[in-house]
Amino acid sequence: MKHLTGFQLNITATNGNSGGPVFLLSSGKVFGVLSCAPINPSGNIVHGIVKAEPIYNILRPNFIEDLKKGQIFGNK
Repeated sequence: MKHLTGFQLNITATNGNSGGPVFLLSSGKVFGVLSCAPINPSGNIVHGIVKAEPIYNILRPNFIEDLKKGQIFGNK
């Protein structure tokens, strides 16, 4: 797999949070943008889970390789 298509986060977000940054608290490095809540087969929002779009393809073309090397969330 060359690129991730999204992240599933177990956080709470509300309408209006879309577009907000998803970052690692310890380093402040942003790795995604909040996009939406998943919808269950009945068409209802699944509360407590949020989807986020990765931004690595804009900021870091080799995100997956660097992630495997520990270079995304480390000190480098």
